[in-house]
Amino acid sequence: MERQINDIRDLIQEIAWHFGDHEFNGERCGGLTFVEFMALKKIDESEYLSIQEVGRALNFTKSGATRLV
Repeated sequence: MERQINDIRDLIQEIAWHFGDHEFNGERCGGLTFVEFMALKKIDESEYLSIQEVGRALNFTKSGATRLV
């Protein structure tokens, strides 16, 4: 059941990304991937967020988050 919930969540996020307006603070972000957008969103929502915390929020390793950011 948990796997199905995770699959549904991922599909909803993908649908939202494809049909969303790709804006970040009122500015267009058409060239960003969904993961890049989510990383920027997490960073924007926090006063201070380390690379490791960005990775944790996105279920990435610190190394993966460093490459992304």
